[in-house]
Amino acid sequence: MQCHNNSYFSEYLSSLNSKWEVDRVILERNKC
Repeated sequence: MQCHNNSYFSEYLSSLNSKWEVDRVILERNKC
């Protein structure tokens, strides 16, 4: 998975409805 740039990542988080999804995406991002 590629690193998100900050504005894209923020927009993506804003569009998520699920706390679990947010946590998962943050974990993915932290692998970078």
